[in-house]
Amino acid sequence: MIVTSVSTILSKLVSSVTASIGNLIAEKDVSKSLFIYRTHFYINLIMTTVTAACLLVALNPFVRAWAGKNYVLTNSTVIIIVLNYFIDQLRQSSIVFVSAYGLFVPNGKKSVVEAVINFILSLTLLTVFHLGIKGVLIGTILTNLVVNSWFEPFIIFKKGFAMTDHFKKFYFKTYFGNMILMGFLIGIAAILITWLDTYLAWPTLSIAIINVVLASTVLMVIVFIIYRRQENFIYIKSIVLKRLLKQSGARRF
Repeated sequence: MIVTSVSTILSKLVSSVTASIGNLIAEKDVSKSLFIYRTHFYINLIMTTVTAACLLVALNPFVRAWAGKNYVLTNSTVIIIVLNYFIDQLRQSSIVFVSAYGLFVPNGKKSVVEAVINFILSLTLLTVFHLGIKGVLIGTILTNLVVNSWFEPFIIFKKGFAMTDHFKKFYFKTYFGNMILMGFLIGIAAILITWLDTYLAWPTLSIAIINVVLASTVLMVIVFIIYRRQENFIYIKSIVLKRLLKQSGARRF
């Protein structure tokens, strides 16, 4: 329930620009559209990374404080839940551009294949390997990796940008490469923060709040260090600074 709520809020944020992207597409400037697609991906990547890290380190302490220890899931289950959230949420940039380009027919055909594969994998992991909720989630994760994560960007590059030759570089370097990198950093940050928790004799709700603050701060610093010279990140930073300066100027007068 908590993860779904966070996912819903974040999805609404990243999809709120669909109409603006549609207007951009109408200008028929493919290079600019590709740049905005990559920029949108990095914005979504940063928000997804930070929220996934916060969920990973705060879910169990929060649930323990809120509902009691009987409702706390095992660490492995929480990891799978957050991993499913992380991988699924990274698709949102592609989903926004699929909608903006109106690529509903090819994406609809993909959805049928996705549903069949997801059902087979989840049922197999549930009944044959007896993994319970983990099996269902792992089935969804595998489906996203095998089907959705590459097909949605592919149809955008093929039918939207008409730049199929650029797809492999984007997917393996930008999409998949950053997904692996951020996933690794989330794991390292979670291990360190969980280790620090063992030295805190505080109420579990306080630990959950501290964990969120630590995870978001650490990940934002790391993201800034890694991407500070990346052109899309520089563009994002300039837009944020302009908005902040504009708001501060408006408040002053």
